[in-house]
Amino acid sequence: MKKIITISLFIIWALSVNATKSHTFIVEVISNEVEQINGKFVFETKITFKDTVLWTNNPSYTVSENWQIRNITNITGQTFYPNDEIIFEAELQYTVSNIPYYQKKIVVRYTDNSEIINTYFKVYFTPYNTVEI
Repeated sequence: MKKIITISLFIIWALSVNATKSHTFIVEVISNEVEQINGKFVFETKITFKDTVLWTNNPSYTVSENWQIRNITNITGQTFYPNDEIIFEAELQYTVSNIPYYQKKIVVRYTDNSEIINTYFKVYFTPYNTVEI
């Protein structure tokens, strides 16, 4: 009986260690209010590195139809070390005559050599002629 309990505890411990794999970087979208609805705005994300990372791809995005995002910051091919932080900028372009009256979700996919992290943020066009991220 003691053997079975010991083996069971070891299996549970091994599974929990496997489940707590830490990421090599953390992504945080920086909230902002853009003062004017004019067809485009720049948004920023902060990437904090927890391990050495050779960055191979800029982020990719899933956005509403008729919206486009272009990366301003290019970090492809750069190596980052633990505790490095960068601010990544991108510009979202939209049609002013076709803005939604509800929040829109934007999915951002960050990829390095070893992992993929998906995050998202919401964009809201206010009745006060501002955009909230």
